[in-house]
Amino acid sequence: MFTFFQEAQEELSRVTWLTKKQAIHISMVTLFFVVMATIFIGGSDYLLSLLYNTIQ
Repeated sequence: MFTFFQEAQEELSRVTWLTKKQAIHISMVTLFFVVMATIFIGGSDYLLSLLYNTIQ
């Protein structure tokens, strides 16, 4: 078990971590696309429900 944690620590030391600026930028891009997808799905749902209620 000790070997596993030692190897895991070695692997983590080889990881190239993002800078704070990169992490913030990627988070903002992700948030933007989540908001856009939410607006699109919500808008589509609203328009399709209007269409459905109009047809009935």
